[in-house]
Amino acid sequence: MEPTGRLDQAVGTNRRIATVTFVCTATDSLIPSVQLLLSGMPIPSGNLMRQHAEATAMALLCSSPDLC
Repeated sequence: MEPTGRLDQAVGTNRRIATVTFVCTATDSLIPSVQLLLSGMPIPSGNLMRQHAEATAMALLCSSPDLC
């Protein structure tokens, strides 16, 4: 099966690129989540917090081949 997306092509078999990508995504979700929570919007904040948790989990899975 060939990679179809640009991220798939950039990552290839390099786990470090995948890990860094997911860590950046997690950070990009966490900061607006806190801002929304402080603004009094808990539901959108919770959705972004869920994205943060998913990106963190994916970063952990990509960090070591033993975890897959």
